[in-house]
Amino acid sequence: MREFVYGRAVARVVAHELYHILAREKHHASGGIAEAHFTSEELVSNDFQFRPNAVQKLRRNLVPILLSAYGWMGQKGRELGPRVFISSGCSGCHGFVGEGTAWGTRLRLAGKGFSQAELCSGSPVPEPKCTVRLRR
Repeated sequence: MREFVYGRAVARVVAHELYHILAREKHHASGGIAEAHFTSEELVSNDFQFRPNAVQKLRRNLVPILLSAYGWMGQKGRELGPRVFISSGCSGCHGFVGEGTAWGTRLRLAGKGFSQAELCSGSPVPEPKCTVRLRR
């Protein structure tokens, strides 16, 4: 148990530093993992995480990296859907290409993937919370 708790604390310090690198942010947030100082209790707690504004900053800066990794950057017609999918946070649960994760189902319907129009309309998405998030 001690190793687990120590690992969690170290991982949060590493996440904090990666935030500076990936978000290209020199300053600290007013709370969460992106703040300047942590208590030992925060580092080992169950719910110490990034605040929503820090997560959005990370997503915005990761979109071009992920688009390039999948070969979608600059491809007219292929870039918008993934850009919306990643920056809105859908990829956090459903995976970067809708492959599904432990937190979100695979985005396939009868063996076929959803089109950009279907995803943006929210109509085929079974989880109501995802539909609400897509319409924002």
